[in-house]
Amino acid sequence: MRDTYVRGIACVLVLAGCGGGSSGGSDAGGGVDASGSGAPGTIHASWTIQDIGGAAATCDPGFDTMLVTAVPLSADQNIEIDGVSPFTGMFDCAAGAGDVTVQVGGQLDDEDLSNHYDVTWDETSSDGLTVHASDVRGQLGLKTNLDVSSGDASGSATFFQDGGYIWLEWSLVGETSDQNFETCGAAGVDHVQITLNDQSSGSAVTTFTAVCDGVSGVPGIDIQEQDSVGGTIQPVLAGDFSIVANALAAGSAIGTNSADDATDQVQALNKIDFVDPTTVQITLPGL
Repeated sequence: MRDTYVRGIACVLVLAGCGGGSSGGSDAGGGVDASGSGAPGTIHASWTIQDIGGAAATCDPGFDTMLVTAVPLSADQNIEIDGVSPFTGMFDCAAGAGDVTVQVGGQLDDEDLSNHYDVTWDETSSDGLTVHASDVRGQLGLKTNLDVSSGDASGSATFFQDGGYIWLEWSLVGETSDQNFETCGAAGVDHVQITLNDQSSGSAVTTFTAVCDGVSGVPGIDIQEQDSVGGTIQPVLAGDFSIVANALAAGSAIGTNSADDATDQVQALNKIDFVDPTTVQITLPGL
């Protein structure tokens, strides 16, 4: 016997829902109707709406729905399958969680499934057609990958209403040698301390410290700029900022960037500039 899986986005969330859902909403509804040769599985999706400071927040008026989209990946290359509609769930945004029914094993459109799904979260209008905010990994094209081989899997996303994400990278340059160091270790730097100053008042809004090597904050991001040795992606309050970056060695500052070297704007509603990072050059005296 073959189970039938309903995929696509055509379910309008109303008081009665579209059936088959949980946690205040409905799972994959309407759209493409295709038969699969596997078994049903479940993605337990959850989300948190909050302010940068950690206080609970609510979904914005007119955007009362959380659309969870699960795209199946092929078994041979573990990539998204061309032409296959995703499994979707539309839920009451205030519920904070909902289950999406997906397929485990078998084939879809003659493609064997890997049982991995790329999952995204979008805060939308009630019909799912107008996106108000999206999870950060989805914006960066690094969708949350979930393995449902055991029959179910869980994933979560956080939405910051009053802030978004800043994406920074840094290079390390010797003041005397004018050398671009290829690694943090070669320059004797272990961490970088970032201070964001409000451009209007000049006052510090936030300070955070990141490991110098690699890109921290969102797993899976690679260094983008040729001379950069490290970077970070951090949630911060929305605003226009000037950036002060200090290179640290065992907790002591051993270099900094020019005061006018870098500025950036962070937008609210969980947004990130996903085109490229803001870069700063940290100068190291004595090197």
